[in-house]
Amino acid sequence: TSLSLLEIKERLDNGSNTCEEIVSACIKQRQNIQALNAFITTVPEDELLHSSLQADQRRKSRKGISHPHQQITYSLSHCEDVRVLEGVPLAFKDVFCTSGVRTTCGSAALKGNVVHEVHHKF
Repeated sequence: TSLSLLEIKERLDNGSNTCEEIVSACIKQRQNIQALNAFITTVPEDELLHSSLQADQRRKSRKGISHPHQQITYSLSHCEDVRVLEGVPLAFKDVFCTSGVRTTCGSAALKGNVVHEVHHKF
């Protein structure tokens, strides 16, 4: 989509879009630019959609927190309970190790490199 990260978060927070709708739009856009070879490793569509449905359910269960500053304050002290960017699709440069995902750093030497355990969380 042509929306910024903050615009997507706003739409999810105010209910004008669901995570599933946003993720579906991103999948369509990813398919449209596939010929550019912009993504080295992608998450399968069914996994993305399943995750988006789970994110929608978690967002609905926390509807009581709607002010962005309250979410940020709350999330800093309760990181496990509130995810500020819950349901916002992100693409990461191929230099960040992600458990179970191929990470090549754009190098043919690391073509089959899959990290099985990451010791840090974002």
